[in-house]
Amino acid sequence: MSNIMWFRISDEPPPTDTTLLVLGLSGYTSIPRFICLAHYRSPRMWKGQDPRTVRWVDEANDALSDRGRFPTHYSYAVNGVLPTLEEIRKSHEDG
Repeated sequence: MSNIMWFRISDEPPPTDTTLLVLGLSGYTSIPRFICLAHYRSPRMWKGQDPRTVRWVDEANDALSDRGRFPTHYSYAVNGVLPTLEEIRKSHEDG
């Protein structure tokens, strides 16, 4: 298993319209951080831009900010080549 390479959003702008693994503060004390798959469509996210002004959405198309979540870091969700449909089916059958 390889390590995940995280990028700080304020230092390295993430690509638009790309599903990314994001993390940040959750706003809760019991579970202080959140991590999820999300993307954004605003090209305004550049160095010096306040990350809270960008509308990140999750896989259900819900805004993360609606739940008080503001990503501070991102990583690419897939490192390498996705398995083919046949490989997925075989894994499922092998159970």
